[in-house]
Amino acid sequence: MYAIRPEAEWEPDIWHALADPTRRVLIDRLAGGARTTSQLCENMPMSRFGVMKHLGILERAGLVVARRHGRLRLNHLNAAPLRALHTRWASARGDMLADAAINLATDIGVTDMPEGQSSPQAEIVDIALEWPVEASVQRVWQALFDRVEAWWPAAHRAVGGDAAMTFEARLGGQLREAGPAGGGIVWYSVIALDPLRSVDLAGHLAARYGGPAASLLHIEIAPGARDGTAILKLTDSVFGRIGPNMRASLTSGWQAIIGDGLVAHLAAAEG
Repeated sequence: MYAIRPEAEWEPDIWHALADPTRRVLIDRLAGGARTTSQLCENMPMSRFGVMKHLGILERAGLVVARRHGRLRLNHLNAAPLRALHTRWASARGDMLADAAINLATDIGVTDMPEGQSSPQAEIVDIALEWPVEASVQRVWQALFDRVEAWWPAAHRAVGGDAAMTFEARLGGQLREAGPAGGGIVWYSVIALDPLRSVDLAGHLAARYGGPAASLLHIEIAPGARDGTAILKLTDSVFGRIGPNMRASLTSGWQAIIGDGLVAHLAAAEG
């Protein structure tokens, strides 16, 4: 004989979260960009309480993350778990359900421009991602700034795969790469720093990297549910000349750099 725990006490997995059609509608809406809870409730065939209940399940499954923008609470689709699902299931097995799930991630940037628009327009794109990390907050913070070239993928270095990466943990410090022949690029400058907790950066995207646009990047490290673990949170707000694939490009780029780079590097080191 066993007892069933109340829904509030258990943590839903990604399969359970995706199983409900209402939650899939919410994911579809968030795929086009962040939304307030009121916006998500519009034209839904249920009460606000019902929508919030489904939203809570998506949050606990890691598919939705909330960020504060002034007085607004914006809900973002967290594509990282969907991409992990694709890597583990769809790529290896071609499972139809996993294929459907990853389509939500790969198509996350369904146009950032009005339909029929042929050239990039001045807009803002926000993305928010979170990754659980099997390492302490102190270890994640140290790895973020030390020996960046150990985890920053060569494919995401503008100067070349052998470029040296540097990330300075100080106000005015830079995230930059320098090539052996003297070339290089400054990706970001540190504009706010809360040691062992968060760093805010400002950067620019030149035309050849999808701009011209400016980026405000927030990286936060919070304690995980268990001792010795952490949650790494990233929010990127890009404003300027935004093309139709900017959201998808940002999502896949940060997943490759942080999810498949830093987080995977830490997991291998801890293992």
